[in-house]
Amino acid sequence: MWPSLAYSRRLVRLGRVTELGFAIYTNATPHPELPKMISRSKFLTQKSTPARNEKFGRWILAGVLLNLCLGISVSGHVVLREDRREKDRESEVAVAHGIQHDGVLSSTSRTVGEVTKKQEGEGLQSYSLGGDTYVRWGRTTCPDISSTELVYTGYTAGEWYSFGGTSDFVCLPQKPQWGDSYKDGFQSFSHLYGTEYRVGTFDPFSHVNTEFLNNHAVPCAVCRLVHKTKLLYPAKLSCPSGWMKEYSGFLMAGYYAHGRTKALCVDEAPEVVFGSSTAKYGALLYVMESACGSLPCPPYVNGREITCTVCSI
Repeated sequence: MWPSLAYSRRLVRLGRVTELGFAIYTNATPHPELPKMISRSKFLTQKSTPARNEKFGRWILAGVLLNLCLGISVSGHVVLREDRREKDRESEVAVAHGIQHDGVLSSTSRTVGEVTKKQEGEGLQSYSLGGDTYVRWGRTTCPDISSTELVYTGYTAGEWYSFGGTSDFVCLPQKPQWGDSYKDGFQSFSHLYGTEYRVGTFDPFSHVNTEFLNNHAVPCAVCRLVHKTKLLYPAKLSCPSGWMKEYSGFLMAGYYAHGRTKALCVDEAPEVVFGSSTAKYGALLYVMESACGSLPCPPYVNGREITCTVCSI
């Protein structure tokens, strides 16, 4: 429904009075024809009555409140616009400063979180943040790949071959750090022993790094992948499409008649711990072989040594 003609005229008159009030409030120049328009409206020249004065007062109050809201809105808009301009200027200065000192900023970001302390005998290297890690069992070095770094070298350790305890193997560092409180001697009932190779009459490994493996202790190297993740690919000498080979070898674990242990992918050209040659037992590693039954043969072959590859992407 359209408003009545009388109501429309009232709105026009209120708008004219509001424009005049806004001009006075903001010290702005009102419309040059505004006084004539107000006088022609016969609103201000009509005879004054209490009802007309009350109505005029309400309109003036409404106009003042409207002008006040408009003033606050305009002021806030100006402040926000100036604040935005100031932030834009700060951003431009920051960008210019970053471009000017790009080399310094890049160098700083690359070195944040880098480990710079090297521990003697452990081969601990400095490295940046991010990436995954894996253990190269049977070696003291990491693959010669630009995306792989040596963290430390150590000794492969596990529980006594015929006992319970942990089924896992760990790569112990060459120089341990002890707690403030300790007591020598066996008070606990969970132990870690060095780990030895156990190879039978057939030895599938390469001997480019050592002549004999049997009864020798197993070294290890913890390697870090730069911004990559790893995959242990059993029974494979290659990696899935898109993945990179870190190293290949054979799966080794504890003796089948002893307690269960974790399977390790031991490098195909293993090394030994210098000075170890006599059997000390402790944890023992045997080459794992496939056994037909639930495992389908073919493609697997009964009693054949299981290969493995560590891949990264």
